[in-house]
Amino acid sequence: MPMIEINGVEIAYEDTGPRDAPAIVLAHSLFFDHRMFEHQVARFAEDYRVIAYDQRGHGFTPHPKNGEYGMDALTEDAAALIQRLELGPVHIVGNSMGGFVALRLGARYPALVRSVTTVGSSADKEHNIEQYRPLVEAMKEHGAAPVIEQLMYTMFGDTTLAAQSQASLRSTWRNRMAALARETGSAAEAVVERQSVVDELALIKVPVLAIAGDEDHAYGIDLSEQIAQGVDDGRCIVIKAAGHSASLEAPGPVNEALAAHFKRAEATS
Repeated sequence: MPMIEINGVEIAYEDTGPRDAPAIVLAHSLFFDHRMFEHQVARFAEDYRVIAYDQRGHGFTPHPKNGEYGMDALTEDAAALIQRLELGPVHIVGNSMGGFVALRLGARYPALVRSVTTVGSSADKEHNIEQYRPLVEAMKEHGAAPVIEQLMYTMFGDTTLAAQSQASLRSTWRNRMAALARETGSAAEAVVERQSVVDELALIKVPVLAIAGDEDHAYGIDLSEQIAQGVDDGRCIVIKAAGHSASLEAPGPVNEALAAHFKRAEATS
């Protein structure tokens, strides 16, 4: 994968599609990497330049030497990536942690953003901090393997966890997440301790789509509704039989929603 040095970290990214086409930037969830968007890359790379990148300490991007994983730092990384690759304004799509980045980017760097999409995300601070703190501490001490069952339950919905048709997805991501190093616990800690940006939502002036899975064990539909209601032009849709990682679990409905959202944003920009 290509690498680009941004804010002292070598960021890995996948660059697919026509270089002169409108750009989509895909920001993945905690514990995942750019590969969680494989279905979106396949769907949109014919008509868009699609950038799927690995955030700090995930995938092929190394852990930062300074141990900084905060949402502000991740947002600065995304802004710098867009600027360095001369992409803007972009359709920014973020799943969970990537959604935290997408919202901050839309509020703080309006010139870089054409539309915002969050998937299984929230604008608020973490409501379940005490529930997740033992998980964070266990990961910081031992890595992800001892807590893999909790990670799988958090990241996927009931249908994905049970359906035979999703067995390959489960196996692939169980193995990838179980291999996560102890440093990923610090990234999880930054997610759990993030600050609310509810008060910044009004600064986002482009169309916003908040996608929620109806089987999300981490964030309820109400948090996606809060995002949609907090911006000037927001919509919330619910994907059936999907959990926290709807872009992976239900790529067909998610891609359909994204395509309509992108076209609407392009028509109004």
